[in-house]
Amino acid sequence: LPPTHTHAQVHELHKTNGNPLYTPAEISLTKAVVQVNEYEGMAANSNIKFRSFVYQGFNDRLLHEWITLLTRDEPTMQKFYETWACMRDLSTLRILMSTIEPLGSLPFLLSEACPSYPREG
Repeated sequence: LPPTHTHAQVHELHKTNGNPLYTPAEISLTKAVVQVNEYEGMAANSNIKFRSFVYQGFNDRLLHEWITLLTRDEPTMQKFYETWACMRDLSTLRILMSTIEPLGSLPFLLSEACPSYPREG
């Protein structure tokens, strides 16, 4: 995940956009992004950083809502995703969402530190 705004900057941005309250998904997403970006052990490995972020989404049972929030934010989509990325392809995104959304009802307790395990074989 690329560096992002601090909690205070996100709050100010949210407030200036006319949104007085945050949804649980917005709160969870903001905390996860800040947490992953602040954890020094992940700084050098974007793969571990990404997995940690996804694991937190599963733990919070909100990954599907995070994806909805991210894909509705056009400036973010343009900044971080190529035009050919699966996150920008509506048919692929529908399949992804239909797969991930039911998992929101299951309890997860995945490690956010997400160690990199050696592959077998």
